[in-house]
Amino acid sequence: MSTTTPPPPPLPAKETPSESIPEATHESTPESTLTTQSAPEPEPTFDRQIQMFQPPSNAPAKVELPESFFKLTANEIKSLYKSHVDSREKLENRPLKTQKIRQAEELDRMKKYPRTKIRIRFPDSTILQAVFKSQEKVGDVYDFVKSTLKTPERKFLLCLPPRSKLVEPLQTLYKAGLAPASNLTFVWIDKALSGQQGIYIKEYT
Repeated sequence: MSTTTPPPPPLPAKETPSESIPEATHESTPESTLTTQSAPEPEPTFDRQIQMFQPPSNAPAKVELPESFFKLTANEIKSLYKSHVDSREKLENRPLKTQKIRQAEELDRMKKYPRTKIRIRFPDSTILQAVFKSQEKVGDVYDFVKSTLKTPERKFLLCLPPRSKLVEPLQTLYKAGLAPASNLTFVWIDKALSGQQGIYIKEYT
C-alpha cells in the first residue's frame, strides 16, 4: 500500500519591518495679533489771539484813500532806485559767504522771531490785530483778513507803509520783512456797491 506523504506546511510569510509613520502634528501657530496703530494726533490749532480796536465814537471820520494814493511818483521811484543801488553795492562789497553760512544765519534770526504780530488798519480807523507764525505766507494773512470781512467777495490790497504792496502770496512773513511786528493798511481795489458801505469786519470779543 502506497502511502502519500503530506506536503510540507507553508513557510510563514516573512515579516517586513513596518516603518513607523509619525503622526501628523498640528502645531498651533500663534494667532496674528492685530496691532492697532493710533492715528496721529492733530496739530493743535494755532491761537491767532485776535483783537479788534475801534476808534472812539466822537473820532472824526476819515476819508477812504483810493488805490491811486499808493502809486509812486517819478521822484519816489528815483529815490527807491538809488536806495536799491546803494544797498546792492554794499552787498557786493561785503565779504563773501557760502550759502550754508547764510542759511545758518537766517535760521538763527528766524529763531528769535517765531511769531509775528500784525495789525491791519481799515479805512474807518478800525484796527484788527492777529498773531501768525513767521513761517506762514503772505497769502495766509490775506485769507485771514478775507475771512473777517463783511463783504469777502470784494477785492482788497494790504500795504506796508509807506507804499509797499504785499503782492507775493508765497513769500513768508519773515522774508516779507513783517516779523516780529508790522502795521498794515487795508485798501479796497474795487469800488463799493450799494449796501456795501459801513462796517468792514465782523465783531470779535
